[in-house]
Amino acid sequence: MDAHVLVRRTFRERMHVRLALAVGAAMEDLAALHGGDPEAWELAGLLADLDREALRENPASRGTVAADMLRSERAPADLLHAVRDRWCSDPPTPFAAALAVASPVCEAVMRIIADGQVALDQLSTRQIERRLGLDPQADARLQRALRRLGMDLQQTAALCLQSIRRTRADLGVA
Repeated sequence: MDAHVLVRRTFRERMHVRLALAVGAAMEDLAALHGGDPEAWELAGLLADLDREALRENPASRGTVAADMLRSERAPADLLHAVRDRWCSDPPTPFAAALAVASPVCEAVMRIIADGQVALDQLSTRQIERRLGLDPQADARLQRALRRLGMDLQQTAALCLQSIRRTRADLGVA
């Protein structure tokens, strides 16, 4: 399975391709911190949101549909579980918890940049936290995932920001 081809084939919106690449980079860095396999975690970050465009109108099925899509591509079982379980109210593994935090934080960074609000080099973790503007349910899920990782939102935002800066050329970000 070539993850980059699958991402480009699945997403119509360029922003979603960029976001998948950003989450993949952040997951690689999170794996290094949490003793995970950087290659497997990067792959999960790239592929975790494959169902994003297909389920705009039915977000309750997110994760399950992505896992089914990946199963048909013969993805490893641990990747399927992490993709599905990151949407649980309390992600059961560090792998799933990392996906649960990397995806929304990277999305906040990429949306700030896309909106032209702030250049990547001037972006702060506080701006990322404000952009997240979490609702209580999402905030609770994110906080549980952060606790599982032993991190706070500011640390996670800093890591995701560093990951995106490291891969800016691949992301097409100035």
